[in-house]
Amino acid sequence: MKYKHVIWDWNGTLLDDAWLCVDILNGLLSRRGKAPVTLSGYAEMFRFPVEDYYRGIGFDFSNGETYHDVTVEFIGIYNKRRFECDLQKDARKVLEIISDAGIEQSLLSAYRQDALEEVVRHFGLKKFFIKQKGLEDYYASGKVETAKDHAGELGLEGENVVLLGDTMHDAEVADGIGASCILVPSGHNSRERLESTGLSVPDSLMGAADLLVKGV
Repeated sequence: MKYKHVIWDWNGTLLDDAWLCVDILNGLLSRRGKAPVTLSGYAEMFRFPVEDYYRGIGFDFSNGETYHDVTVEFIGIYNKRRFECDLQKDARKVLEIISDAGIEQSLLSAYRQDALEEVVRHFGLKKFFIKQKGLEDYYASGKVETAKDHAGELGLEGENVVLLGDTMHDAEVADGIGASCILVPSGHNSRERLESTGLSVPDSLMGAADLLVKGV
């Protein structure tokens, strides 16, 4: 078996929340007189750092409003509504399959640490992860340095590790720690963008589990 450890992304990979992000963003854009985005358009443009994406869809940080202001507004609404989201299809089953295969699992997320721990408890998934690693703030500038800390804390060696995510940034994160990467087109980036990385892009989490257990 090739892989000994799976690092999971949370948003869009295990949690189906892209639709909620788009809904909240459109509320923010509407209040500023800006055009809305579609879910497919969001998946074609969303990127890290998130501030760059916000500028790209029309937020203006040159007129007194700051990225911090918009982030606080977005997170305030998201936190009130986040439990409207459910897990991705077969997420729990896939976690069980990988656990039964004897592969360790951990969680790496752009969620703030306390929020990550709370939502994992809500879905009853804590038993699957030997560690949950979130960010110290809500600004979502990127996860590469956090991933390096995470890998170091767990003593992970890249050749035995695979990161499973839903964005092109997850591919960058995996590369940053020397890990393999599998991307699932179920969340915040489109299939076309994920396939442009040259990485494996199975149709579903079950397809990803098959690759993981086989060590492909």
